[in-house]
Amino acid sequence: CDPGLSSAVLYDLIYTPPNKTLILGGCSIVCSTIAETAKMYNLIVIGYGSSSPALSDRERFPTFFRTHPSATIHNPTRR
Repeated sequence: CDPGLSSAVLYDLIYTPPNKTLILGGCSIVCSTIAETAKMYNLIVIGYGSSSPALSDRERFPTFFRTHPSATIHNPTRR
């Protein structure tokens, strides 16, 4: 989980053919970095292992979706 590396890889994905419409991300820190940039390119980001509650902010991450539940589902008092 390296957010710096994920930014470099995202840049390469965006500017290298063919066009992409979907990006997958693993951990929360990488997904948040990718999702903040991807919204500007209208790319969908799917996090398969991201549990950070911050990623549930639809205004900040409008094109982010997850297959792993948020950490708040395990600890309701964190809401």
